[in-house]
Amino acid sequence: MAQFDPRPLSRIWSLECIGLILGHLLNVPEERFASLDLEEFNARQLAAASTGGVSWDPWRLLLVSKLWRSLGEPLLYYTVVVRSQAQAQALSDTFRERPALAGHVRQLRLEGLYGLAGAHILHCTAATVLDVWLEESDYNNARDRGDIAQAAALSWLNPRTAILHKEKSYSYSANDSIPAYVAQAIALWSRLEYVKWVFGFSSEHRQERAIAVAIGTLNNLKVIAIPQRCTPRLEALSLAAVSPTLRRVIVHGNVTPEMMIWFSSNAPSVTLEGGSWHSYYSDDRQKLQSIHCSAIFDDSRTPGMVFDAEEDTDGHTRRLPGEILDNVVGWALQHTPNHYDKYRDPTDCEAWYDQKFSVCLLQVSRQVREITLAYLVQRPFFGSTGNAVLFTNFMLTRPDLVHRVVALEFGKIGTPTRKERDRSWYKDEEIEEEAMSRVYALSLCITSLCNIRRIKVGSIASERVFELSHSLLELLGTFLQLEELSGVAIGRARDGGLTSQCLAQFRSLRVLDNALWNSPPVLTADVPWSSVFNALRTLEFRHESRPGVVRELWETLALMELPFITSFGYPTIDMTHATPFFEMHRAKLERLVLNILRTGTNTKSLETLCPNVIELEFGGRTKVDGYQSVQHPGVNRIIVNEADPQLCQLRGWWRKCTENRDDGGTPLSPFPALKEIHTRRVNL
Repeated sequence: MAQFDPRPLSRIWSLECIGLILGHLLNVPEERFASLDLEEFNARQLAAASTGGVSWDPWRLLLVSKLWRSLGEPLLYYTVVVRSQAQAQALSDTFRERPALAGHVRQLRLEGLYGLAGAHILHCTAATVLDVWLEESDYNNARDRGDIAQAAALSWLNPRTAILHKEKSYSYSANDSIPAYVAQAIALWSRLEYVKWVFGFSSEHRQERAIAVAIGTLNNLKVIAIPQRCTPRLEALSLAAVSPTLRRVIVHGNVTPEMMIWFSSNAPSVTLEGGSWHSYYSDDRQKLQSIHCSAIFDDSRTPGMVFDAEEDTDGHTRRLPGEILDNVVGWALQHTPNHYDKYRDPTDCEAWYDQKFSVCLLQVSRQVREITLAYLVQRPFFGSTGNAVLFTNFMLTRPDLVHRVVALEFGKIGTPTRKERDRSWYKDEEIEEEAMSRVYALSLCITSLCNIRRIKVGSIASERVFELSHSLLELLGTFLQLEELSGVAIGRARDGGLTSQCLAQFRSLRVLDNALWNSPPVLTADVPWSSVFNALRTLEFRHESRPGVVRELWETLALMELPFITSFGYPTIDMTHATPFFEMHRAKLERLVLNILRTGTNTKSLETLCPNVIELEFGGRTKVDGYQSVQHPGVNRIIVNEADPQLCQLRGWWRKCTENRDDGGTPLSPFPALKEIHTRRVNL
């Protein structure tokens, strides 16, 4: 018979069990923290006050025992919401008596100005806060000495997420003597990746305009979100959307044709998302996942069949307002997901549009055809080089559409890399003929289309790359607005050395991804390597260079300044060659892509050379020893690309990690800060 344990249940439970209980009960939902509905907060507080303290509050669990309190306090202070001066003063006093509690705060919501108490809260939590919620309009009227102190203290923060609320009844002041405290702080928030704001001001509002300008200077910003039921102004969005890393703008349906035109022309890499569009004849709203377009041809249809359309004699579409018709066409073009998508490589470059509906739309009427073409030509996708030639020939007949083409995307049409040639049987004559056709097609495209900003080929798992000969590189170098090259080989081995003068022309290039460098680097007189790729933020070589080029490549990379680089990749990182490069760029790198890391007895560790790395990505051919070769205490996110749906290599590595324990039996994790592992099934 089981023995009765006289100890209280709170002491029998394991620490993990208690932590799960407290974490569940003390957690503040993300939507509640980020909510812009202050009336909902007021109603909740009134309901709590009306009970006269009779209702049970989860924080009372901390009174169970000292153990529960020690486990629960970090969870209780993870999210802090301050709604009144009394709360601010109480929290400030708490942090003054127990400074360690401030180190647990990750989400901070300040719904007003609270003077010196608010400034002290910001000072205590600045080092740890990741998400911040601010009543932005209050800071535009800060005049009291304490309020000014709190406003100035915003610069101490460096969050990753910022939500800026503005009162509905707020009216802009004509007083320009008050500094733009929020804008000054945002300009210093170098880690900011997500910002939610109304973007609804007009040009006379100096402080609000300064905020938008500050957002546009951020180098890590990825998402701009507009609150629901708020209509943004293009004047405001255009100031913020110039951020070089911005990729998404969430607008909740408040998009005008002028915004579409501006983003397609000035920020083609930015996707407008979250819009609720509806058909003129239907009340059911459909989610348009993206207004950003790719593709127009595939291998099964010739251009003539698509563009030879009869005029709609009935004129049904003429009854629709132009803006609604534009929205309907944008929605109808979207690819409809099917059950085959789960087998698709998520990194594949494929056409986004629904072939059936696009052909139908091109044959409806002249008006619908023109709207459809305006969408489709922005980022055409080609499954073969022949279709690229056909597309270019068509565009020569439509010079009014040429300026809309801002990107070119190709399927897996590149030249086989050395690894693929070793595994497969290829005739050199066939490879050369295909290469010549690709060079002709791309040359024709880039000489005819003057506004190209991005060229992407294949997927990250493909062993094929688009070889850019020296002449093609010289031609691409004339495109001052070219920002991204993906799936390309920089130079060809048979063309000889690749000069610094040639590469120095790419002054606007921000992303060089899924690349291969196969030509020996050659220094040109008066053009040092330090002047090459000075705008580059992502430099990821996912294919091995020829053995005779590897050492020279690493030496050359170490001579480049690369002032903005944050992401770097190479399949086999050998520290005997790579150490000078990482010493040169150690503080800038936050992300690494590799298959394996090789270190020597006298080489420095990765965590010493790259202390700020927080994300690792492993290539599709990584083995167990590749996963085991990397250790870093700062990495909190890992991306894994594996062709095996069972993830055998990843599982093998994980088993070995759990088997590795210290003398006390505790597992020794190579990534103690790890929070996320993302897996992608790729088709090798």
